[in-house]
Amino acid sequence: GTICTIPAIRCFCVYAAVAVVFDFAYQVTFFVAFLAIDEARLGQCIDESMQKDSFEDLEKFGTIPADFSTSRRGAGIERPFQPPGRLSAIEAGAVEESKESEPPQDPFSDVRDSSQKTIVEAFVDWYVTVLASKTCTVLVLLFFTGFTMFSGWACLKLENNFEPVDTMSDDSYVKRYFEESKKLGLYWDDFLPYNTIFKGVDMADPEVQRVATGVITDLVDNTRLSAGPANFWLEEFLLWAPFKPELMPYVNEEGYFDGTQSNVSRAAFNRGVELFLETYPFDRHSKDLILNDDGSIFTSRAWLYHLGAQGADMKIEAMDSAVETCRKSDFGLEHVVPNSEFYVFIAQFKVILSETALQFGLSLVAVALVSWPILHDWRAIAILLICVVYVDLDLLMTIWLAGYSINMITMVGFVMAVGLVVDYLAHISHYFMINGSSDGSPIDSKTRMIKAMNQVGVAVFLGAMTTLLGVMPLSLASSFIYRQFFILMVQIILLGVLHGFVLVPVLLMLFF
Repeated sequence: GTICTIPAIRCFCVYAAVAVVFDFAYQVTFFVAFLAIDEARLGQCIDESMQKDSFEDLEKFGTIPADFSTSRRGAGIERPFQPPGRLSAIEAGAVEESKESEPPQDPFSDVRDSSQKTIVEAFVDWYVTVLASKTCTVLVLLFFTGFTMFSGWACLKLENNFEPVDTMSDDSYVKRYFEESKKLGLYWDDFLPYNTIFKGVDMADPEVQRVATGVITDLVDNTRLSAGPANFWLEEFLLWAPFKPELMPYVNEEGYFDGTQSNVSRAAFNRGVELFLETYPFDRHSKDLILNDDGSIFTSRAWLYHLGAQGADMKIEAMDSAVETCRKSDFGLEHVVPNSEFYVFIAQFKVILSETALQFGLSLVAVALVSWPILHDWRAIAILLICVVYVDLDLLMTIWLAGYSINMITMVGFVMAVGLVVDYLAHISHYFMINGSSDGSPIDSKTRMIKAMNQVGVAVFLGAMTTLLGVMPLSLASSFIYRQFFILMVQIILLGVLHGFVLVPVLLMLFF
């Protein structure tokens, strides 16, 4: 995203990257140190609360052989209580000696019998068993195939659009103004004002006046979706000047003011412009000109309108047509350019689709490169990338169902979904891959998935839920943009959990 041509998205991505770096630094320093201190505090509290040796509790948890505890109790040795799983040096040595005499254990012995499993482990065992069944595998594949096909169809229905009022808060006066203007047919879908700016040209030159008025005429009469009447100060000045005795001698037969004959004529033109801007009703043009200190014109503009530019495609066509007309003029874009405060949104429409596709493709490449040192298997990486693509397609479908369109906000969510979702998917894939047999003997994929889910499933789910809680305050925002971003985040999290806990396990157990 840092190479995106849209500055707002580029700044967002830079900010996000810096935030991730700081977050990682805090987790591997402050957070780990805090956990270690808290763990030591908890251990001290337990030691202080239990002063007597309790071999019965230790035997209950199976940490010390029965003969060792009996001999120690018979000798009358007392010691502070050791929490389950924490052994003293003597006890640890005894346990190691007993382990040496035992036969080698199954590397997956911690996948215990159902009578010894916790509730979570029992649920994981049942859940993975159901997913591994042929019937459920077929149903999952059919569901996600149909879901993705529907998402692809919905993507074709998405429109490229962004409403300027969406940038404003709900109680904004400007938003109410635009809403009322829309009722009167004066909103930017029906009536979009723009101006043509002349710069670096000598308006006192009659030839320049001829070209400038010609450009405006072409914009009004020969440019698609562009209309008048044009509000151009020069046209009104040329109609007004012949009726002023002090200016009339400098108006030629074609009706243009010749202010380049001499210094006197130029001074007359400058003085005439000042007088024109002071005269009612032409004083409304006072903001359409910027004058130099000597009274000459530095830059000026003419007002025109785009009419009937419905939707993003027609707005792009309207803007491009105006730009092309100015480019073909004798001035070129160096001296005359169309401009509007709404063009910043229309320019976004032109690049949003291509930029989204580019950033999404680069994100997938980055995921593949980062995943290879972790997964070490092209099949696992392919499954990961396929699921990321599925999630983003489904995200576009939910955007369409929510009545949103493709714009800068949805593009940020679309690309950001890759980074968020891959976190859920990659953890499960990684733990599945590392749970292979240590001695080379074949291990069935169901057992590997049970171990992976027991090891990281709860953590992944809690991570998704805490992320969801973190964005909940955005639902109360008074701006539509923030609420839209909240809905996108909720959709990303839910789709990521759905694919991570259903589709990824099924594909991994199917291909491994």
